[in-house]
Amino acid sequence: MFHSRKMRVIAIFALFFLCALSTLPQRVRGELHLEVHDPHGTAVSPIGELVSEANGFRRTFVAGPEGRYVAQDLPFGVYRLSLQAEGFAPWSDLVEIRSEVPVRVAVTLGVAPVTTQVQVNDSATLVDPYATGALYSIGRQSIEEHNAAQPGRELLDLVSEHPGWVYEANGVLHPRGSEYDVQFVVDGLPLTQNRSPAFAPSFDAGEVESLRLLTASFPAEYGRKLGGIVEVTTKKDVLTGWHGRFDAGGGSFSTLNGAAGLSYAREAERFSIAGEGFHTDRYLDSPVPGNYTNRGNAAGFSVSYERDFSTSDRLRVTVMHNVVRFLVPNELVQQQARQRQDIQNTETSGQIYFQHTISPDLFLSFSGSVRDSSATLASNAQATPVIVSQDRGYREGYLRADLAGHRGHHDWKTGVDGILSPVHEALQYTITDPTQFDPGTQLNFLFPYQQKWDVEPSIYMQDQMRLGRWNVSAGLRFDQYGFVVHESAWSPRVGVSRFVPELNLLLHASYDRVFQTPAIENLLLCR
Repeated sequence: MFHSRKMRVIAIFALFFLCALSTLPQRVRGELHLEVHDPHGTAVSPIGELVSEANGFRRTFVAGPEGRYVAQDLPFGVYRLSLQAEGFAPWSDLVEIRSEVPVRVAVTLGVAPVTTQVQVNDSATLVDPYATGALYSIGRQSIEEHNAAQPGRELLDLVSEHPGWVYEANGVLHPRGSEYDVQFVVDGLPLTQNRSPAFAPSFDAGEVESLRLLTASFPAEYGRKLGGIVEVTTKKDVLTGWHGRFDAGGGSFSTLNGAAGLSYAREAERFSIAGEGFHTDRYLDSPVPGNYTNRGNAAGFSVSYERDFSTSDRLRVTVMHNVVRFLVPNELVQQQARQRQDIQNTETSGQIYFQHTISPDLFLSFSGSVRDSSATLASNAQATPVIVSQDRGYREGYLRADLAGHRGHHDWKTGVDGILSPVHEALQYTITDPTQFDPGTQLNFLFPYQQKWDVEPSIYMQDQMRLGRWNVSAGLRFDQYGFVVHESAWSPRVGVSRFVPELNLLLHASYDRVFQTPAIENLLLCR
């Protein structure tokens, strides 16, 4: 009975993959569509600025010749929109982004008087009066000004500086003391496996627009790993024409790093390509002061193409490839024995995302991705106290469909998503120094190559209500997990807040029930 049900689930996933790989699955962000005219209805192309202090967001832009501009991937919150054009009076007002449904703003610029004085105050964007939980934002300026002590940890360092996050050795993040329960969401693609430097390639900080950190009051669309969430949004505000960037740096321990990017945009099309790499002689945290065999090298690239078929339809395709190779740091006795252990982590992904605005209050999106991740470990014959080799990885397929809407005081969203992944693992070891292990420990062990499918479908619904100065968010999620065990659960989520405008103060409380899935590393070995 269960076998037939499982086969039906797999068949549905396969049908989706074959018919339409439609990446922005978890997309707690909105858009602003701006149109600017003069009093006679003629298009004006002003210089604009969009600022949200609470989100650490600041962007300057120039509207197109038709007076139009689209700001993508705006974190929910309050923004100050300011416009200036020669011969016209400056214009400024607050704009609220509360839903994935695009917010459309039409502005008529008045003719400038002989003297004009406009005072703009961004204090109104310091606190989001409609939030129902604590959320920390890291903007582009903070990312650009941060210099990591070790390559591959630029974004991890920034996250660890915020409340609720603790750094362990080798760049492992612990939200609220939780072990390996961090979920990165990169442009909507959920990455639920360990992203520390020893387990996965790093992100190119030069291509990141902002970070948002959540440790409570999780929307129902988030699942699987909820110790803490790191939302990573890459740059999408591509300027018209050809543009490029190049960064290079160096430091102690023979550290060298470089990154470059090239972008082109015209009318409704945008294209970008970027690459980065680094070399260092101190990649991980050495167990001894000697810093033996701690060399690391990394390289990667990403390509993105985006096209607006109309003001209501957009398609985005992204391909990424990253690899990091490094040596496991030796202790003194291992260095004297000339041990060498090599690790290589490789990740390749392809993502497709399509959105359609059905009406001014209704938004539909389809998304999908395929991600191949692998890790290998190899030891030489001099390794002590154990010679070990390992090969593990997975090929993750991800599908999602979402419908979001706005009606009155409600911003609601519902959707389905699912993961379908073949996971493989092989392990072999030989103990070369039995004195370092308990008596009776098996001296030779072989776990031959094995593969098993991981199937994780889910469905959710959520709503945020604004009732005067009170705000209520409510959601319900259902998850099913099918890998080494088969479990399922319902997860209700509730958040309440009260805004006190006299003090510019937001009081909030939340309840989250979460269904946490285990990391896949070594699960096949343990079953």
